[in-house]
Amino acid sequence: MGVIRTYTDAIVNAKPAFDGIEDCPVSFEREKYFALQICERNTALQNTNMLPSLAHAVRNVALCGITLNPAMKLAYLVPRKGQVCLDISYMGLIKIATDSGSVTHVNCQLVYEKDEFELTQGTTESLVHKPVAFGDRGKLIGVYTIATLHNGEKLIETMSRGEVEQVRTRSKAKSGPWMTDYNEMARKTCVKRASKYWPKTERLAEAVQTLHDHEGYADITPPEPIVEMADEAFEKNLPTYTKLIESGDKSASELIAFLSSKKQLTEKQCETLNNITEITEAEVVDESNNA
Repeated sequence: MGVIRTYTDAIVNAKPAFDGIEDCPVSFEREKYFALQICERNTALQNTNMLPSLAHAVRNVALCGITLNPAMKLAYLVPRKGQVCLDISYMGLIKIATDSGSVTHVNCQLVYEKDEFELTQGTTESLVHKPVAFGDRGKLIGVYTIATLHNGEKLIETMSRGEVEQVRTRSKAKSGPWMTDYNEMARKTCVKRASKYWPKTERLAEAVQTLHDHEGYADITPPEPIVEMADEAFEKNLPTYTKLIESGDKSASELIAFLSSKKQLTEKQCETLNNITEITEAEVVDESNNA
């Protein structure tokens, strides 16, 4: 890595990161040009004290696989708290998610108080949103994201205006885009939270972590309630569990891990499964001889 003396040096130092990433969807030469253009227009990014963070921010462009092309409005280099950050828009997050194969499509919309909005939850989810066409829609009251998985399943995430405000107050970036582009930040907040439930890809995880690091967002997603397996259900399925372990299809630890991904097992239930052992071929032969 070369010595960083100017913002040009800082940008050039990102080249090894680009070269080291297989199938990187953006090219260093193009992103170098965009980064230089951004720094020339914003002299705050040329501050010598921020050059190491500028180099790091440009490297994150390669890791996230997102372009700095100003016309695309997907990602930006911004000064924040004495550091240069890679800021990714909600459209940028959506592009990373769809390009990397996490989901096939994402729709994110704002909801206003005069809109017709209905959300149904249960074994299936459905959402109806009818905005007021070409008229006063009232105050912003919420935002939602609908992601389509590869199997066609839809994942819906909603956030009220109050929940968005909680995120804003916990962020280091309380001014800037929160003041000038509140609606876009609300969308990004909802998309980022929704992405927790999408299939994981390395690029999407890198993008979300980049936003966490630079924006200082605290995770306010309410924890899912812990549901224990009822003893009645456990006893009813115990013969099946026993057969799986004794036949060697699953070890006790593997079965416990699988069941725990659905519901939490009690200590007694875990002990019961751990006491079941696999029946070996020798034991089967021995039992036959005894008969």
